[in-house]
Amino acid sequence: MVRREAPISHRTIDDLPPTTRVRYLRRTLISAGVLPDIDVLLNDLEVYAARLLAALPASEAAMLGRYVRWSLMPLIRRNLQGQPMSRGAFRSRRYQLRLIAEFLEWLRTNDLSMGSVDQPAIDRFVNAKQLRQQIGPFVSWAVKERIAHNVSVTTTHSRGNKPHLSDDELTEVIERVFTLESLPRSTKLITLFALIFAQPTGASVALTQEHVHDAPERMSMTFAKTPVHLPDRLADLVREHLREREATTTHHPNEAGWLFPGTMPNQHVTAASIERIASAHGLSLRRFRSSRLQHFAQSVPASVLADVVGIATDTAYRRGIDAGGVWRGYPGLRETTGGP
Repeated sequence: MVRREAPISHRTIDDLPPTTRVRYLRRTLISAGVLPDIDVLLNDLEVYAARLLAALPASEAAMLGRYVRWSLMPLIRRNLQGQPMSRGAFRSRRYQLRLIAEFLEWLRTNDLSMGSVDQPAIDRFVNAKQLRQQIGPFVSWAVKERIAHNVSVTTTHSRGNKPHLSDDELTEVIERVFTLESLPRSTKLITLFALIFAQPTGASVALTQEHVHDAPERMSMTFAKTPVHLPDRLADLVREHLREREATTTHHPNEAGWLFPGTMPNQHVTAASIERIASAHGLSLRRFRSSRLQHFAQSVPASVLADVVGIATDTAYRRGIDAGGVWRGYPGLRETTGGP
């Protein structure tokens, strides 16, 4: 591209090896306005799928191509709801595609095909590699499309998550997180957002400095529609974080003003990296968030919960029903005019 032997375009970059450096180059060119903005990781997944299909025998490539084009990619786009793909989702979907390709190769080497394979054969492959969650959707699609004739799809029930933490247990964890010096401040703040305000990691990493309102009397944050006051101790930690960010010299543009900027130009830190660091410290952000949401649902009206936490009102209502919510004397989550 520098020697003008190829145009500066996304298509040209798509032909380069899929490395972190190439992804950084693409984001830099997007940030500089040289290339149009795209969902980089979603594009990388499409490029990976195309290369994977090109390496398969024609009949397998045609079948897997149908699955990718008409089932997998539409599902991914619906789930994204216009938001950029996370690194964790990218890696998971890439892994899923690779395992489906391995499954098709296994069928071929065992003189089988999706048309002739039966349930015992699939079970042998799955039990050997513990891959049910990865190839299950593909097998279900093949059954629905009448490609797999000797397989029946059954619904399995999850064993369930760990029990929710009690309010006292959450309080103990909050104190531990505040005093955990080995935990990086970004991870500490995002963990506290889950513990105190039931914020999902994906939403917290995408916060910008505009979501923070530091008034002389009290700091508040807008996680969804309605601002919420921060406890003084948490507010002090946010201020320390902002001061540190302002004093840090970086060569990575942050035009969006991310509260937790990442290493890629104009990108926030990934949810997967935060959850990995938290997990290394024995902290489960998903369990914390689910536990706090359960407590909110028991005492907070659905409309308030939706406005403050950022979930759909119908979801908040169902949460309240499941939790046996009575909505008496709910916490003062909403920031009201003239109120504390």
